[in-house]
Amino acid sequence: MTPVHRSRRRTIVLVVAGALAIAVHIGLGGALLASSGWASGAADVVLVVVLGKVVLIVLGRRAIRRRESAHARAAEPEGAEGPDQWSA
Repeated sequence: MTPVHRSRRRTIVLVVAGALAIAVHIGLGGALLASSGWASGAADVVLVVVLGKVVLIVLGRRAIRRRESAHARAAEPEGAEGPDQWSA
């Protein structure tokens, strides 16, 4: 399997997971806010959970990119910093 296929599959899985997460959040938020006694506290809890998930996603993405970058640097042959400055 080539990296292009893996990347495309990962993108599709992430889009589906994101759409599912949004649907669940909208459904739970609507259900909780519909009962007036829970409206204020439920909105606060949902907001904190959503913001926490966003922070975790951003941090996880940074960690993945750093790992991939470090792996790519480790795989470079010695002295392969860039184009040869002495060639025409």
